[in-house]
Amino acid sequence: MDIIEAYEQAPKLGFIRGQQSAGSYTAVVDKREYKPDMIEESPPQVGEDAVVMVEDSKGKKIFIIGKVVSVEADSDVRVGVYVQSGNMVYAPSTVIARFVPQSSFVVSGDKVEVVTFKTVLNTGTTIKRMTQEFINSFIEMFSDKKVFTPGTFLGSNVPVPFWLPHFGTNDQNGIGEAYHVGIFGRTGSGKSALAKILMAYYAVHRTMSAIVLDPQGEFYRDFSGNTGSGTYPLDVSSYWQNTGGGVILAPISKIAFDDRDDIRSLLLAVIRNITQFIGITAPDKIERLVSAVSPIFHAYALYIQGKDNLVSPSVASEFVEIGMGNIGETLKDIVINGEKSKVLEAMANIVLDRIEARMDDIYDNEKSREEKRNNIEKLKQDSERFKEFQKKLLDILMLIHGDHTIDELIDKTIGGHKLLVLSMSPDGDMGEYLQYFLIDTFLRKLVAIAHRQFKEGRQMNTMVFLDEAHRFVPAGRQEDTYVESLRRSLIRAVRETRKYGLGWTFISQTLGSLAPDIVYQIRIFLIGYGLVMASERAKVSELVSGYPGAMDVYMSFPDPFSAKFFGRSFFPFMVVGPASPLSATGAPLFFASYSAGNVRRSLDKLINRVDDKISQ
Repeated sequence: MDIIEAYEQAPKLGFIRGQQSAGSYTAVVDKREYKPDMIEESPPQVGEDAVVMVEDSKGKKIFIIGKVVSVEADSDVRVGVYVQSGNMVYAPSTVIARFVPQSSFVVSGDKVEVVTFKTVLNTGTTIKRMTQEFINSFIEMFSDKKVFTPGTFLGSNVPVPFWLPHFGTNDQNGIGEAYHVGIFGRTGSGKSALAKILMAYYAVHRTMSAIVLDPQGEFYRDFSGNTGSGTYPLDVSSYWQNTGGGVILAPISKIAFDDRDDIRSLLLAVIRNITQFIGITAPDKIERLVSAVSPIFHAYALYIQGKDNLVSPSVASEFVEIGMGNIGETLKDIVINGEKSKVLEAMANIVLDRIEARMDDIYDNEKSREEKRNNIEKLKQDSERFKEFQKKLLDILMLIHGDHTIDELIDKTIGGHKLLVLSMSPDGDMGEYLQYFLIDTFLRKLVAIAHRQFKEGRQMNTMVFLDEAHRFVPAGRQEDTYVESLRRSLIRAVRETRKYGLGWTFISQTLGSLAPDIVYQIRIFLIGYGLVMASERAKVSELVSGYPGAMDVYMSFPDPFSAKFFGRSFFPFMVVGPASPLSATGAPLFFASYSAGNVRRSLDKLINRVDDKISQ
């Protein structure tokens, strides 16, 4: 069925009334007898999508697609009922629906072109309901664009088409540069489910890669299974594997650090866990202490990796307590046996001896130096506290050891159509500073690689997903210098990396708590339920200020939690930006995301279509 035939067979919603403007039309539904305690079988719904077809002077068909943003009744008399000859008579009632256009297309043969339609429609022009047949015909006209359907139009079963192109060159059907995406909504609004849908969809672009920075390990745990686990059981991994790529799961424990600067940054993030035992907590003293002890930790990393020849003789002399044989093999006992390792105590003594020997570099005051030296001696003599110190030291040493460096993980990901999931959920109480360090280090290396590829004439063609983004790039300057440094680095990266083909998807519970510099760079907003408090509502209103009735539709979203009471899932979203061929003008689009089963069917259909085209 072609698109014109699909339109002609669509049910009528109403017709255009005389009072109208170019950006908003009044649709009148046929008059019907008003009866109390009844509604029409299929009345127009707020949020419903509709379409108008008109013809230009050259005979080309123009389709105007839009949304019903308000519905009201207009009776012939004020109360809708009156008395005639002693009997109660019900006045005819007219349903008035306000129709706001979202996009316009000219169809000529099998070609479709986006146009700007800024004029009034003739009174009496028919408005049709959006149907599945119309959308299917519409999607077929964009078959080369890898259009898929993540859900249905709000309030209907009609699938909503999405198109999120990759960032490669035009000859690869890419757009030549990256775009940034934001997924927002209250807890339980379906943000993670929608993020998984996008992660799976990007696998269809076989020249593209994706990276997930996962602070809580949610996506890592979900993708560790083979069939899709969690509250939204979509097997994202299979889509990357079935399209010639794969998934790399990288928990903190599998990441290796051998770069001197990386180890210093790591220590700045986590060394407070051991310095508290000797009473060194001031930020300036921590920084001096890290400068003093980082050569020991760097030497440990080199020994573990079998690079003994790179350890300076002066530092190597401090490892004499370990033994005179193969120091690297001896130190691996820590990695293998953990707290039970006989070498761990020796390593703890090496670290404490280095701190004690460099106390002059840490404190200027002799009294403070003597106090901390005494604290070190007391710590060594207190077996229980010394054991606890060794546990905390072990946590740091285990972070340094790993299977792959960050550079290696990035190279494997962008060089082979991979999805990399970096879990930043630490064991123990390393806390936020470790996550800040990991994101900062990863960001620095990722941008450096992207910049190098750009200078070589290549696009990275990678989307990075950052969960809980408001924690890492919050609005307003942060007092903690470590957090502020990361915040600035992320803002700078988002500004600069678009031309490198490196896009970002920010997942956050709020819009207002995210740095404005990040919000300004986001091209596509996917806003779920719950941003209704005064400050959040104001931010959302800003995004749709030029589109009448959009906030009324958003505010009508039901709470997804209430749907669970009736045994079903329902996650409504408002889309602002060019995520769909139907939102070419930037007008907001409203949809409810599919269940995992329906998403699988949609993606499988798209992949089969792409595979058929490749085989041809």
